Amino acid sequence: MESHRPYESRDLELGAALRSWADRQPADSDCTVDGPLDAPGMDPTWRVEIRGPAGEAILNLFYGPVVDVTAVRRTDLFVGGAEDLTPAELVAMVDDLRQATQDGAMPAWLRRMPYDGPAH
Repeated sequence: MESHRPYESRDLELGAALRSWADRQPADSDCTVDGPLDAPGMDPTWRVEIRGPAGEAILNLFYGPVVDVTAVRRTDLFVGGAEDLTPAELVAMVDDLRQATQDGAMPAWLRRMPYDGPAH
């Protein structure tokens, strides 16, 4: 675990920013923030799920810090991510995702991927 120590304080700092963001969301919003998670290997340390009338998004935060995002809007799949974010940059990302799930514009930092809908 020695190799993760430089990232633990950043992870806690970013996690605190995510919790603070979640606390500012309306009570009836469908946003969840889970963490810190037990993160052996390649598992995320924090996870944010946002659902709205226009779609849903999942943001995973990994040690590093590395962010991985998947969003679905109607029949479109979007992916994106970032590395070495500040708390303000991370909060801006989740704000963008929240707006997108509420039928706002999809963030420019997400790229559209081919998607045929859920598997049956």
